[in-house]
Amino acid sequence: MNKQGEKAEALQSDAAAGRVADDGDGVSRDCKRTLADAAIGEPLIVSDVIAPANAPEWARWLEEIGFVADEPAMLLACFVPGGDPLVVRIGVSTFALRRAEAACVRVAPSSSRARA
Repeated sequence: MNKQGEKAEALQSDAAAGRVADDGDGVSRDCKRTLADAAIGEPLIVSDVIAPANAPEWARWLEEIGFVADEPAMLLACFVPGGDPLVVRIGVSTFALRRAEAACVRVAPSSSRARA
């Protein structure tokens, strides 16, 4: 397994256990916090993208449309009933994502991470 695969596996293990992680930037955060869990209108920063084992292509797809580390993000709306899909803003673009896709995008409050 390559280094990136090992890191993703370790992060998923931490997330499953509910442990707090520090991804090397000196900021610790709850591993389970994802865009799917966000409050509407809450300013966020993308930490990383972790795809489920049954859909590994989602990570590449989400990164290609802008869900990359340190990018500002915000949940704009949820459709009812069921709350699916979600309307999300990433940078200056707006997308509709299924809740399962949004759950792949780990986020932190924008005040906890300084943009470089």
